[in-house]
Amino acid sequence: MPENSAILTKAGRAYLADKTLSGDPINVARIVIANVPNIDELSARDENSTIPLNEYIVFDSSQHLSGLIKGTVDENTVAFGCVLDQNEGDYYYNWIGVIASDNTLLALDYMPSIRKQQGVNNVHNRSMVLTWPNAQALSEIVIDASSWMFDNSLQLNGIQRAITANASAQITNMYRTLRNMFAITNFKNITKEFK
Repeated sequence: MPENSAILTKAGRAYLADKTLSGDPINVARIVIANVPNIDELSARDENSTIPLNEYIVFDSSQHLSGLIKGTVDENTVAFGCVLDQNEGDYYYNWIGVIASDNTLLALDYMPSIRKQQGVNNVHNRSMVLTWPNAQALSEIVIDASSWMFDNSLQLNGIQRAITANASAQITNMYRTLRNMFAITNFKNITKEFK
C-alpha cells in the first residue's frame, strides 16, 4: 500500500484484534472530518494518530441526520461513508477518520484542503473502504456498499473517450491545414522564411 493512502491506526488494529478474539462485534460509530493544520496530503499517514482536537473538527456524522452509512464490499472489505449536505459549511477540511463506539480511531486519511460551502446542490460524499480478515461478519454489515457508493467509471471512461476523440480531431485538422498550405505554397519559399 502506498504511504500516502488511508491506514488503520495502531489503536485500530488492536481494537480489531481484541474484537476478533473475543467474538464481539466491531461497532463503527461515526466518521469525523477535520481541518488539521500542517497536514500534507502526500505525506505518510501517522499510525499513532488520535482524534483531532475539537477545535479542528468541522463535521461529526453522529451529530447529523444522515449519520454514518455502512456497506460491505466483500467478506474482507467494508465501507463507511457520510454525506455533507447542502446546509453544511462554510469550512475547509483535509482529514477524515473512522471511529469506533469506544472512541478508538480505527482508520484515517489525509486529503488536499477542500472547501465545503453551504448552498443548493453543494453536497460532498466522503467514504473510506477498510480491509481486514472477516470484516463483513465481524462488523455485522449486511447492506451492499454498491447500493450507496458512487461508481464513476462509466463517466470517466466517457470523458477519456471524448478527450481522445477531440485530440485526434485536432491533430487531423492540423495535418490538413499544413498539407493544404504546402499544396498551394512554394515549399522553397516557406523553408527560407524559417531559416
